[in-house]
Amino acid sequence: FTTAPDGIPGNDDTGTMSAWAVFTMLGLYPDCPGEPYYTLTSPTFDRAEIDTERGTLVIEKRGEGYIDRMTLGDKPLKNYRILHDDLLKGGKLTFELQTGK
Repeated sequence: FTTAPDGIPGNDDTGTMSAWAVFTMLGLYPDCPGEPYYTLTSPTFDRAEIDTERGTLVIEKRGEGYIDRMTLGDKPLKNYRILHDDLLKGGKLTFELQTGK
């Protein structure tokens, strides 16, 4: 960030918007600051890996369209919220998508 013609002046959000964009593209929306939950959304990437302090989290998207089914490991997820602690443990978070009917 610079005030030069090829820079971005200000850096008003100190990277907050960039972090939000990356989270959302991974399918994880940190919807309430200070709360240890994420709302799950359809990821942009087909596959991503995140090394955490407790293991590697693999996020995988299968198909295109709306979320039809989600699993963490072999466990189906029944709602669209997940605890931060569950993500830190690592494993595979799978989004199965399908086009609308």
